[in-house]
Amino acid sequence: MSGKYRKDEKPPKDSRIAQASPDMEEAWGRRANERNWNIIDAVGMVVEETGKTYPQVALNWLLSRPGVTAPIIGARTMEQLEDNLGAAGWRLDDKHMQRLDEASDLPALYPTSFIDKDDTR
Repeated sequence: MSGKYRKDEKPPKDSRIAQASPDMEEAWGRRANERNWNIIDAVGMVVEETGKTYPQVALNWLLSRPGVTAPIIGARTMEQLEDNLGAAGWRLDDKHMQRLDEASDLPALYPTSFIDKDDTR
């Protein structure tokens, strides 16, 4: 969630995702999908409005989620770690939280999807 991935572009050669084999969970083919691009776009809008970085917005959002006690950060350099630590000490406003919640919402799966369609309650 560093902001370095762009739709319709290959990932940077030195990135973990570019080096992952196609059968790995973090392979580009599994991650470059419309839902993830929508999430990245939503984070980008919040970045523009807050002046924070992609990792700071993403981590701050995670810190605000119910049930999340400690997001896992993937910093590989001291610069990345320092940037990630900038996710603490402030809060996204309700408008930004809603935008990120909606972009990342998962579709209901069975049996919830079946129950939600039941109008006989």
